[in-house]
Amino acid sequence: MAEADWHAARKNLPSARDYYWLALRRKPDNGPALAGLTSVYLDQGKYEDAGALLAAIPEAQRARLGEAYRSAEAQVARAEGDAWLDKGQAAPALPYFRKAVSLQPQNVWNRYALANALLATGRGGEGGALLRELADAPTADPANLYAYALFESKRGDNLAAMVALDKVAPAARTPGMAALQRRAWLRQTMALADAESARGDGAQARRRLQAAEASLEDDAGLLADVAKGWLRLGEPDRARELSQRLYLAQPSTDAELAYADLLMAQGRLTESEPVLAAAARNRAAMSAEQGQTLDGLLADQALARAELARAAGRANESADILSQAEKAAPGNIRLQRALAEEDLAAKRWDAARARLERTLAAQPDNDEARLSLADADIGAGRLGAARAGVDSLLSPKPGRDVDFTLRVLSRAAALGDATRVDGELARLRGEGQTEPGVYLLAGERAQAQGQPGQALALYREGLEASARKAAPQGFAPDGAPQAVGDDGPLRPLPAAPARGEDLHQAYAELLDARGWKAWQGVDLLYRSPRDGTPGTSQMTMWQTPLLLEKGEPGGGRYFLRGEAVDIRAGSLNLDPGNDYTLNRFGSVAACAAQSSPQACAAAYGSQSASGVGLAAGYESENWRFDIGVAPQGFPVSNIVGGARRSGELGDLSYKLELARRPLTSSLLSYAGARDSYTGQTWGGVTAAGAGGSLGYDKGGAFGVWSNFAYQQLTGENVDSNRKLTAMAGIYWRVVDEPARLVTLGASTVNFWYQKNLGGFTFGQGGYYSPQRYHSLSFPVRYAARGERWSYFLRGSASVSSAREDASSFYPTRPDLQAQAGDPFFSASAGPGWGAELTGAFEYQATSSLAFGGMLDIQHSQFYQPSRLLFYLRYQPGGASLTLPFPVEPLQPYSGF
Repeated sequence: MAEADWHAARKNLPSARDYYWLALRRKPDNGPALAGLTSVYLDQGKYEDAGALLAAIPEAQRARLGEAYRSAEAQVARAEGDAWLDKGQAAPALPYFRKAVSLQPQNVWNRYALANALLATGRGGEGGALLRELADAPTADPANLYAYALFESKRGDNLAAMVALDKVAPAARTPGMAALQRRAWLRQTMALADAESARGDGAQARRRLQAAEASLEDDAGLLADVAKGWLRLGEPDRARELSQRLYLAQPSTDAELAYADLLMAQGRLTESEPVLAAAARNRAAMSAEQGQTLDGLLADQALARAELARAAGRANESADILSQAEKAAPGNIRLQRALAEEDLAAKRWDAARARLERTLAAQPDNDEARLSLADADIGAGRLGAARAGVDSLLSPKPGRDVDFTLRVLSRAAALGDATRVDGELARLRGEGQTEPGVYLLAGERAQAQGQPGQALALYREGLEASARKAAPQGFAPDGAPQAVGDDGPLRPLPAAPARGEDLHQAYAELLDARGWKAWQGVDLLYRSPRDGTPGTSQMTMWQTPLLLEKGEPGGGRYFLRGEAVDIRAGSLNLDPGNDYTLNRFGSVAACAAQSSPQACAAAYGSQSASGVGLAAGYESENWRFDIGVAPQGFPVSNIVGGARRSGELGDLSYKLELARRPLTSSLLSYAGARDSYTGQTWGGVTAAGAGGSLGYDKGGAFGVWSNFAYQQLTGENVDSNRKLTAMAGIYWRVVDEPARLVTLGASTVNFWYQKNLGGFTFGQGGYYSPQRYHSLSFPVRYAARGERWSYFLRGSASVSSAREDASSFYPTRPDLQAQAGDPFFSASAGPGWGAELTGAFEYQATSSLAFGGMLDIQHSQFYQPSRLLFYLRYQPGGASLTLPFPVEPLQPYSGF
């Protein structure tokens, strides 16, 4: 036996096995020899050999071995159960653990193994009762109390663990018991501090953490948890200072790993890298548990670096980082999952499925991987496999939380299984589940079935339930929903829990869709005499847009528009030395052949026009229709309108539009003018045609946009024209936060007109129309918002190049052209530049009234208008949605 034990201690298992066999043959009732031989087989993973050994022992010999035989049987059963647990499969392990407990009912560690398996299958209460049976005995052994405390600590019931350990006499407490007691005490302290912080009692939470820090000043491992508590309390600097102090004062491996973990949690990736690199160099001296912690942190580091690269638009770099990390840790499940998510995002369905199957081979009970596998099947069109996967994830299984079930139901809805979704929702509500997602999905289903009233009631019920759940008894949180009238909105305040944001948004959107909005604005478009010519291109245009909107439950919105417009361009300068300018308006040049330019121009007087435009339409997420009339009262009035379709093409968004819109470049192009010499009106130009846009924006660091259009331009007594437009740009979100946004961009604008009709003579259109125009601009925008306000500032600089062909004064009247001596506007070409500065804001004055404004200053060689806008928005039922971010100022109908 001594020889056998010596070889077993040195893991010389074949020799140990032979000596144990020899001892057992010489003395068949040698219990230690049987136990030793059984252990050797189990250490070699030969569970069948161990079982065969026990089964081959005759009944008489079993009787002589007595407890030693039952102990060996229990040992084999427990080892087989442990093997299943090592594979991540708790359910198959249960029968083996139950057998071990039945063979040795008083062996607390067999019960502990069974309790852990029960916990893994969602039956932690049953496991706790199993251990409590021994711990509650009047003279409970310290080991029984310790096992029960370990289990309850694992379940998160630190108070129960502390009570159990208090029953152990101080002299009988092992170092492990003392460490567990301190750990349980700290966890309970941290839980109390978190609860106090959630209730708004941050001062008491801070005092509790300060006391814990003082009590644990010599325990680096536990103080790392205190540092994370400071982080949760919103004091990252104190958390980092504590962790750094521990790392420098006690430069142990645990302190080093804890410091790196905290830096990673704070998003300080750059600072964490040298700490992790130093830890990795010391890997050989680490324990197995420390090595696993290091591997997990290195995987987290790779995931963080990959996410940064992906957010910056460097998808290839992100994939390379993950691939290198996979080579270093091929068995890391988190990395495999992340790579699978990369494959899913790139629609590499088969590659994602292969990775997920490897993950599931190692962790068959990994529900997250199974859900991602269903996504891969949906993407690949394997709908049968996807339905089977979804069905299995919806089958009862202890331990699945409600949020996970709701995510599975979203896949069931995508597969068209409305009956299953409705049935599961009814079950969850019947069980009294009050998670926001339950009400959100139930409300969405009610909307899909054409029951907006029922959806509204569900959303409201969910918000009220969330508020009750978030507040302890007798405590009213500031973020609780507040009703406005019988059917008023529940406004989401900044303190609202993040998990309820979608529910708040859905409720607010539905309220908004059912309510009225009235907008009234005053809009000034101004081009000064310095930038325009009095009587022609100078312009002061006042518009007073009035917009009435009524939502409909399907998400669309009907609108009525009316806007009074007054445009003034001033009077022609009749000075004797101004013949050049006078001849370039109306038919002055033709008239002057029989008189003087001053006499002919004087008949035109002050150039002005006023009228009222009307329009009506409908707009939804995918469609917009409108029809209207350019202001009645103008010399030229036109019917205008359009139809637009929006949607998605894979990762791209698109818009397609057919429209007829007015050109508001000048009084002549928008309102038209009356020619005193011919007695006819001309101008009032409209652009009719087709256009669209194509863009890419997945919410990451960058996006791309493009616009294109083909239009026919016509006006009364104005020569016809054609225009082709192509624009594109890219933008980067340098800062992208919930309340702050900074974007940089680059864009190009290109258009081509068939003819140059930019003059103000009879037959010309009064709008800038080069035969070639190209520009490159570099815009930057800063946007921010608070609970009651939202604003943005935008600036850009541009360079351009243009060419204009020569154009006859009177392209529609050869007789006037000949009478005037065949004059032409000269051709021109060359570079240019431009600059723009824009600011806009909105402020929610009351629940029903908001006001906003915008100032836009532009300057270039051919376009120098400034725009000033103020507007009010009134919502009789109260504002349900938060202010738009960035601001979306009121737009006159003429600017559609």
